[in-house]
Amino acid sequence: MSSREHAESTSPDHPARHPEKKNLHDVVDIAIDTKVPIGDAVVSLPGMTENISAISTFANAFALNCLVIRTVAKLLDRGVEPPVWRSGNAPGGDEANARFLARFRDRVRAL
Repeated sequence: MSSREHAESTSPDHPARHPEKKNLHDVVDIAIDTKVPIGDAVVSLPGMTENISAISTFANAFALNCLVIRTVAKLLDRGVEPPVWRSGNAPGGDEANARFLARFRDRVRAL
């Protein structure tokens, strides 16, 4: 996920650039354009010369959650109920997550 407009407006010599000077959307099979404007900030206030309120974190999190929703729906259509992490603030969350960790601990070293 990235903003095509933002990526294409960034200098090829920018330090954050890939060593081959390519954009993410140039090297992936599927690119999701979050449409984040150049500069990331989207709110202008009287008396401010710069916009404020970066939107990329929100846009990327929203797009990622939309992908998760669609992926889970497709799995359910195939008869697969995927394991999901439950909020620790929800009743039974810690217990559900302990079962999740126990199930995957041998397969994921970082757990």
